[in-house]
Amino acid sequence: MITKELSREVKDLARIMDTPNLVGLSYALRHPETWPEDFVWDYNNCKKCAMGLATELWKMNQPVVEKGESEGKLRSVKVTWIAKKMAIPFREARRIFWEMGPAKGVPQADINPDDIADAIDVYLKESA
Repeated sequence: MITKELSREVKDLARIMDTPNLVGLSYALRHPETWPEDFVWDYNNCKKCAMGLATELWKMNQPVVEKGESEGKLRSVKVTWIAKKMAIPFREARRIFWEMGPAKGVPQADINPDDIADAIDVYLKESA
């Protein structure tokens, strides 16, 4: 029955959304209806990209970087944070959450949530 299947899917989704994880984030990235009402996608803004969505979904605080710090320091701090939260290697966190534009040969502004979800899914499949 469709109702029982849907109920099981909803229960499974609730279970994976309890704690920060890549499966839940990939799902959320593909389903804007799961996003907070005021969330607007912007890959160029850490508060409005996949890291920002994870922050909102799981009520986490992104690390604070001192004013005047270099772009490299900012990137290193943010990538280290998301790598720890999602329990993935630093290299993969950097590739998925920070370097998608150059990797795809497109401007950062053209990266959309599905691109990040695709990268997460590839990582999950390859690491299984």
